[in-house]
Amino acid sequence: MNINKILAITLLATLTVACGSSNGDKSEPPTTQNELPEEQQETTVEQIQLNQVGFLPNENKVAVVPNVSSSSFALVSKDTGTVVFEGTLSTAASWQVAGDTQFKIADFSPFKTEGQYFIRVAGVDESHNFDIGSTVFDPLHDAALKSYYFNRSGTAIEAPYSQQWTRAAGHSDEQVKVHASAASTERPELTVISSLKAGMTRVITANTSLIRALPHTLYWLHTSTFLIFTTTARLISQKQMT
Repeated sequence: MNINKILAITLLATLTVACGSSNGDKSEPPTTQNELPEEQQETTVEQIQLNQVGFLPNENKVAVVPNVSSSSFALVSKDTGTVVFEGTLSTAASWQVAGDTQFKIADFSPFKTEGQYFIRVAGVDESHNFDIGSTVFDPLHDAALKSYYFNRSGTAIEAPYSQQWTRAAGHSDEQVKVHASAASTERPELTVISSLKAGMTRVITANTSLIRALPHTLYWLHTSTFLIFTTTARLISQKQMT
C-alpha cells in the first residue's frame, strides 16, 4: 500500500468520525445547580450551627445556616417527623470579625412549645437535635456546681456524691508553708500553719471566695449559651453586617 492510499484512508476515517459527532449531538445545555428541584440540589458540606444545649421557651431562638439557595426553613419534631413551624431565612450576610463566609439566620423565636426538634433547610444536612424547654440549662448548671466539689484536692470525694470518681483527700491543709510573697514579721517565710481556705485545685484565683464566684458563674451559665446567636441576629436586624 503506497503513501497516497494511507493518507486517503486516514482522511476518510477522520471525516466519518467528525460527521457522526456533529449530526448526532442533540443534547441540551447542562442544568445548573439553581435550576434543579430543591430535593435534587447538591448538599453543602457545611452544617447548620445552633445551641445544642437547648433553648428556653420564651427566649430568642436562632440557627446559623450556610448560604444555600433556599430561602425558607422548617422546624421539625423529632418524635413525629412533622413540621411544627416554618419561617423565612434572612438575607445572606457576613460578619466581619468572623471572616468573609456568608450565612443566613433562621429565627424561630415565636415557637414556644417544649419538645425535641431539628432544623431542616434544602441544600444542607438537617441540624442536630435540640431541646426547647424550661429546664434545658439545669444539667449544665448542676455540672458546673459539682465541678467545684470534684476539684477539691484537700477533701475526700465520697458516695453518694462521688459517682465514679470516689477518692481519698489529696492532701490535708494542716501543714501549709507560708510563701515569701505572703510572709510578714509575725509569720516569716516557710512558717507552717493550718489553713482552712486551702485545698481547691486552682479553678479560681487565690484569695477569691467560692461564695463570691457562684453568682457570677450562675449568671454566665444562663446567658452565655445563647448570647452568640442572639447577638448575631441583632447585628443582622440592625444592618451592621457587611
